[in-house]
Amino acid sequence: MDRKKASLEASFSYFLAKCFIKFGGLKMVSFPTQTTLWFSNVVGPEEEIGFFGYPVAYIAPSCYGQPTGLLIHVLSYANKITFILSVDEGIIPDPNQLCDDLEESFNLIKSAAIAKGMSTN
Repeated sequence: MDRKKASLEASFSYFLAKCFIKFGGLKMVSFPTQTTLWFSNVVGPEEEIGFFGYPVAYIAPSCYGQPTGLLIHVLSYANKITFILSVDEGIIPDPNQLCDDLEESFNLIKSAAIAKGMSTN
C-alpha cells in the first residue's frame, strides 16, 4: 500500500479528469459502456506471506459477471508474476489456445530482451 500511496497515479488521474471536463465537456468524460477488454495490474507483496500459519503459494484475483469479452489480471507476488484470464466463450471459443499464445508471446519477448542484453530479473 505504501508504494501505491507514494505514486502519483491518483493525482495524475484527478488532473486528467479535471482537464477532460474543462476542455472536452461531459461527452468526452463519459465511461465507455460497450468495452470488450479490461486489463488490471495489481502489485502484490514483495515477500511471501502466510495465512493462518500456511504459506501462500500464489494469489489469483478475478471478477465474475463482467460484461466484457476478455478480462486480464496481472499480479506480481514474491518475484513471480501471475496472469489470470476471464473470457466470454461466446467471443473467445478456445481460451486455452489464447493462454498458450500469450505464453509464447511472453517467451519471445523474454528471448528478445536477453538477446539485447537486458536484465530479466
